[in-house]
Amino acid sequence: MKHHWTFKNFHSEDLKDLKSVLAKRSREIETFLSYYFRGDGATVENLSLSDLQSPTDSKVGNAKFLFDVAYFNLCWNIDDKDPDKMDVELHYDKVNQELKLIGPDW
Repeated sequence: MKHHWTFKNFHSEDLKDLKSVLAKRSREIETFLSYYFRGDGATVENLSLSDLQSPTDSKVGNAKFLFDVAYFNLCWNIDDKDPDKMDVELHYDKVNQELKLIGPDW
């Protein structure tokens, strides 16, 4: 299932410094990515942006996020040091001033 997250009141000026804007909203993006791991009893933390192609009015952008998955199951002995990664599509809607993040089909 694909999950999505929408940032409202997202102006075209924000696209000029999209990396900084996404960094400021990292907690929201961690929450969005955590939907993919909730069935495993885990959340996403320590988010960083690995690769970015900004969207335009006519073109879909892409972002690759690196992150740690924190499991909350006391029976598991999980000590994974390698970061996970996920590619996310970025869709910008100029009319509604929204940036939509769409995750992979999981």
